Amino acid sequence: MKIKRIILTIFCCAILLTACNFFEEEKGLVRLTFNESSTSSRAINGSTGLPYIKEMDVKIEAEDLLTGEKTEAFYNKHNLDDVSIYLSISHKYRISVKLYSPVAIWKGSTEHAVKNGVNILPVEIKRKARGLNVIGYTVKPSLTSPTEKNLTIHLPDGTEFTKVQFEYSNFCCDEKGRFYIPVKTGSSSEFSLYRYDSEGQYVDSKTDLNGMDVYSMAYDRVTGTPYILMNEVQSILCPIDSSLSLTSGIDFGGDALAVYDNVAISVRRGNMTTPDPRIKCVKKTSGSWGSVDGVSTQAAFVKDSITDEFMQKHPIGKGVIVNDIFMDANSIYLLVSDEGQGKSSGSNLIEVLQYQIQTGCILKIDYSVKGAKLNLSNPQFFGIGELISIPTSRILPASYYANNFYKPVKFIGFDGDNLYIADDGKQYEFSNTGGVKFKANVNRIATFNLADKSLSFEMAPENVKWDDGE
Repeated sequence: MKIKRIILTIFCCAILLTACNFFEEEKGLVRLTFNESSTSSRAINGSTGLPYIKEMDVKIEAEDLLTGEKTEAFYNKHNLDDVSIYLSISHKYRISVKLYSPVAIWKGSTEHAVKNGVNILPVEIKRKARGLNVIGYTVKPSLTSPTEKNLTIHLPDGTEFTKVQFEYSNFCCDEKGRFYIPVKTGSSSEFSLYRYDSEGQYVDSKTDLNGMDVYSMAYDRVTGTPYILMNEVQSILCPIDSSLSLTSGIDFGGDALAVYDNVAISVRRGNMTTPDPRIKCVKKTSGSWGSVDGVSTQAAFVKDSITDEFMQKHPIGKGVIVNDIFMDANSIYLLVSDEGQGKSSGSNLIEVLQYQIQTGCILKIDYSVKGAKLNLSNPQFFGIGELISIPTSRILPASYYANNFYKPVKFIGFDGDNLYIADDGKQYEFSNTGGVKFKANVNRIATFNLADKSLSFEMAPENVKWDDGE
């Protein structure tokens, strides 16, 4: 009897194992190859501008075209002997690849129906860098001059370098992943432009460039051209050529810049409710800039959007501030923040901070350019919570900031799927005197998914302090 039970148990287990194997889909190995040289001491091939796979981090994303299910794999540059991924046999996938240098991101994609065994799949990597890796930075006062400040760049691989900067922290990359930083000199009417390779190593620089200040830099991901917006008596927009020369300048405006597919849009940083924020747009056609559109109706649209939506959640405010701009083919994205404070005089005329509310958001606006005219529509806000009662709340709890901004100050990376944002926050607590006192700085990186509009936060590396240097 006992033997029969044992046999029956073995039989049931065999049936169960067979059923599991039957329902489990078989996988095929998809091994990726790239249009690159196999060995090099540099990340970028100087003759072609293409990245060397052996010097890059690699991320693979495979989307099942039938089910929509996604499978991912990541390879560190120290483990690149076999870049591959296991996928279901007989399923067709869209396979996307991102290659990461310390500065930039390259992309490639293809479709493939997976077969049994090993699938050798060539993936063509686009020559132009299509994204900026997440760049950390810290701004601190200069030790040699109280009117200057030092900008330290922190690349993901640990590379760092420090330069004297202007009022705003500016940098960008180009189509070969090279990194650009404008540097303030001793002259009040000149500056220098420094260029680094995609690994963060110094390449060259150009001195004695005419300009009293540099407001912003931007990279056109379609044309591969970096741009600079500077003050030369008035705001001048210039492309940067391969020799670091500034050419074909045009009188523009604003001081935060974004460029996409030969369309440049600028916005004035600072208070967006008063005065006029001066949204401006210009388009290049057949190598020539058109007329600049800076009509007040577009500025009023942005101002009214902020007043009607953002300010409803800030019944306090000392003025809503725009800190930075980014754009793609259809939308512009503004980083908006507000720090509302209430103060009263305490003993010995010392001011007591009664409440401190620090919030911000992404303002997404759809745009189109017809002729020389900029049209804006469909404003949407992301990263700001529900209505705030002031001064009842006095301090927002930490739980509020789990899903919302403190103060978004700069776009620090983009990869086609996500925008990466520096979130420069401060925590406050109640004091023994009944007021509010500063507790700690909070330096975070926000990730905004362009597809599903989700927002997530993580702490920045310990050495990254953003704009306040703390």
